[in-house]
Amino acid sequence: MTSRIRRRAASALLLGLGLIFVTGQSEGAPEYWKAVLPENVFAELVNRDAQVIRETLAKGTPDKKMAVRLRCSAAMIASYAQTQMLKGGSNAQQLAGLRDLALKVNAAVKDGKFDDAKKLTGELSPTAKGEANAKTTPVDLQKETELDIIMNQFKAERSAGLDIEKKFLALVKHRGKLSPEQYKEIVPMTYQMNIIGQYAEALAPERDEGPKKRADWVRWAQEMQRLTLEAAKAASAAKPDDKAVKDLLNKIDANCTSCHKVFRIDQ
Repeated sequence: MTSRIRRRAASALLLGLGLIFVTGQSEGAPEYWKAVLPENVFAELVNRDAQVIRETLAKGTPDKKMAVRLRCSAAMIASYAQTQMLKGGSNAQQLAGLRDLALKVNAAVKDGKFDDAKKLTGELSPTAKGEANAKTTPVDLQKETELDIIMNQFKAERSAGLDIEKKFLALVKHRGKLSPEQYKEIVPMTYQMNIIGQYAEALAPERDEGPKKRADWVRWAQEMQRLTLEAAKAASAAKPDDKAVKDLLNKIDANCTSCHKVFRIDQ
């Protein structure tokens, strides 16, 4: 990824996609959601985003930027829960309830009902029962948010993001052997990026617009999912192959660069 693209892209890894097209919401959308998270990573990611929501709401009435951060974290929790639900099992009902609870938080923030969101957020956790009688069938999560909101987490914290771009690029540019601490960072980050890639695929544009082709969007979104899943699994190994992991991180970076050359926005 060139320095020029980094400066001009508001965030990394497909951010521009959500701001260029009127994105589509196809009827077959549930097929985009895939169960990929190990149990421990699922719990870590849910807890992390729940904490983001609680800490943000504790600071007082959110401004427009902070509302985007809140909606992003709520949407991500909903997607973590839904994709985990797709595994089936005895906790599918509980995961559906957690998904629906997170969607309620998202809706409350969108409507400016921050007190309601604050009450609901107190219940958010990987094992929360959430909404009663939730249906254990996948829902069109992409209809509850916009891709620019999902991509906001790549932005710097000063822009109400979660600094994922900065952290990811630091790993890509790291020289020498990756440390155990860095591998612990890579695993949840790449799984998180995989879920973001699922959102990107689900929010593909309905039509081509000049050189911006729907097929390219889908191809890059799917490639992002494949590469991030491979990287997450490689980094999770008892003895990770350092070269293999670095190669995958660089391929993810190259995927972003290719995408931004077509779908980036000018800043």
